[in-house]
Amino acid sequence: KSDDYGDSWTIVTFTGPSAMTMDLSIYNGVEYIGSSTIILVGKQIVNNTSIILKSSDSGATWNIVHLGTSGTGDEIKNVKFYDSLKGIAVGANGKVYTTNDGGDSWTIVATGTTNLLNDVTYISSTKIVVCGSHTILTSITSGSTWSIDNYAGKYFRSIDYDPSSSLQLTCFYTDGSESFISSSIDEGVSWTDISVTSNNDLTHINDSDTIFVGGWGGIDVSFNDG
Repeated sequence: KSDDYGDSWTIVTFTGPSAMTMDLSIYNGVEYIGSSTIILVGKQIVNNTSIILKSSDSGATWNIVHLGTSGTGDEIKNVKFYDSLKGIAVGANGKVYTTNDGGDSWTIVATGTTNLLNDVTYISSTKIVVCGSHTILTSITSGSTWSIDNYAGKYFRSIDYDPSSSLQLTCFYTDGSESFISSSIDEGVSWTDISVTSNNDLTHINDSDTIFVGGWGGIDVSFNDG
């Protein structure tokens, strides 16, 4: 936890009766949804299932708001919120988790795939795009129903939507030997690939017309929307 824009960090200690359950977990994604509310998602190791935590005091204390069924192998890879109430999380076994009450409760939605889902972005309050292993999912119903596009050989790692950018929607993936930025100017209807030099596990920061891409083997920077 940092209170000075990342200049210094302190380790938060979980407390309370669920402290051990929270300690024995791997956390993959975090989302700030207000002045003091934070959502943390990942996998509970002992139970081998998905876990979601919520803090209402800027990370000082945490509560478990979702713990999946033991032994399912579920894991949540990332979480995004449209506003302070509406959010969505994605992860293993093709599962999507939705909330409409600021993360207090979560509903698991069937997507029609069992592929690993890595990242999610909102295009509007009702349109959502998810990327994952060989798969891009699109919902125009706030996440209640999904359409599937399959892309053999493409492992989609992360996705971002920026309406101010000429690319609008950018998705980062590897085909096992080379890495790419896949971009869409029509909200995911069609995609164009741009090769980059980083080799694996792409992640990114997209700020207007500047895109930073990092992975095993290098960092790529574009100053012209990719």
